[in-house]
Amino acid sequence: MIEPITDYTFYFFDGCGLMSDIKTNVYTYAKSWRRTGMGAITQYIAICLTCKSIVKPARVEKSKGGTHGTNYFVHEHPLVFILLEQSNSGKRYILVPDELRNIKEELERMWIYEDGTIGDVIKLISLYLSLSK
Repeated sequence: MIEPITDYTFYFFDGCGLMSDIKTNVYTYAKSWRRTGMGAITQYIAICLTCKSIVKPARVEKSKGGTHGTNYFVHEHPLVFILLEQSNSGKRYILVPDELRNIKEELERMWIYEDGTIGDVIKLISLYLSLSK
């Protein structure tokens, strides 16, 4: 589905002002998000299982009203995503990839039944990733 892009060139300067370029494989992803005034949420959390870390977006685009937009993730390894959703009425949904099935029940309990925040979910994922190193 997502293929590595190999035409990115990164430039590195040494102390003498000389520039060298390195070609590398980079994975890019675009994920839409929303947070409406009525309580609806759609948010993706990017996780690199190779680095065992949560990846922050490289760029964020917002609508004029600021209620929705797109997050752009750029990373040297493939990423997996957890989808958190909440409808205007407050009904919640979470989609956890198979790679994180060990904590799927805990994430579902926290997000759906305990009304945890996105920050709570991120803390639980960070704890799991730090223990699995």
